[in-house]
Amino acid sequence: MSKHDLKIYGTATIGAKGQFVVPLNAREELGLREGDKHVIVGSPSKKFIGVLRDDVFQQFLDILHQRMEHTMTMANNLKEFDEFAAKMTNRDSS
Repeated sequence: MSKHDLKIYGTATIGAKGQFVVPLNAREELGLREGDKHVIVGSPSKKFIGVLRDDVFQQFLDILHQRMEHTMTMANNLKEFDEFAAKMTNRDSS
């Protein structure tokens, strides 16, 4: 996302139930429909709140999971190599 892709759609006021209405132009442009599920993210220290469609957030989690599995596989391969190298060094010492 480039900085030129950011857009201010307007303001929303949080009501008594903690709800706010997404401005109509944002709903139309972003394709938001009644019943859509979203994940709310935020940063207390930065006073930031963000909203992501749940399917986009799930894609992010899937990619993160794949990368974690890949990293663990690489780490295990390094551990196996280190163990192999240690055995070979011990053999050479004998």
